[in-house]
Formats: sequence, structure tokens, C-alpha cells
Amino acid sequence: MKNLLSIILILAASGNIGKCQSPDVRQIEFSKETRGYQEHIRITPDSLNIYVEDAVRGNGSMKESRRLEAQEWASLVSALEHVKLSELDKLVSPTMKRASDAAMHSTITITTKDGKTFSHGFDDDDPHKVLQPLVKAVREVAGPGKKP
Repeated sequence: MKNLLSIILILAASGNIGKCQSPDVRQIEFSKETRGYQEHIRITPDSLNIYVEDAVRGNGSMKESRRLEAQEWASLVSALEHVKLSELDKLVSPTMKRASDAAMHSTITITTKDGKTFSHGFDDDDPHKVLQPLVKAVREVAGPGKKP
């Protein structure tokens, strides 16, 4: 019992408790929008769904869905390896241009199997540095996206 308590304390001190665990992630969403443009990407372990509406260029809307390959999901979850989901909303965005409408508003939302959601808001494709690998992985799976 004493050894078990010591192990738990060591894990907690090293920050391993609360880190993202791949079986816990049920869905990853990335959305970005500004006046006249919205992009929404929803990824689950078996599917990719993309919705884009581009009124700025007059292109209307586009929907795309496909089956997600296991290695694609693995790369997304791997990008969350050093992310503490419970602290996602506390991460500071590197810029705040969206506050003056000078940049797209973007959000990453992670949903776990128990239904909890964790989000981080940021400008365009520029999240807090801990989430940059995830945004890069999302773009590799879903495509580069477009700017109005």
C-alpha cells in the first residue's frame, strides 16, 4: 500500500496523470470562422467530416465525408500526447487579432468517451504551442483549408 501511494505521488508530480490517453478521445473538432467564411472539421476514430461555407468568394457550401484510416487517427491522438485536456481552456492564445476582427476565430474541441469536452480558442491556424502539432495533424488529414 505504501509503495502504491509512492508510485501515485511520483506519477502525479511528473505530470502523467491527466495527460491525454488515446482510448479516452472520442472526437476532435476544428472550426474557424469569420464574416462570410466558416470551416468545420469533425474527426472521429472512423470518420472525417468537413463543412466549408465561403460566401466571400460566392462559392456556396461544400461538404465532404470519408472513412478515416486507423493510422490517421493514431497520428491525431499522438499529437495530443503531451496535452492535459483539463487545462486546454486555460492555454493562452499566442495572438488576439480575432478580438478586433483582424483574424479568423478558431477553436479546437476534444470530446472524451465520458462526454466531457475541452476547448481552446485562438486566431486562424495559430493555437498555443502545445496544440500546434494537433492543428498540423488535422491539416494533414483534412487538407490545407482556404482563406477568404
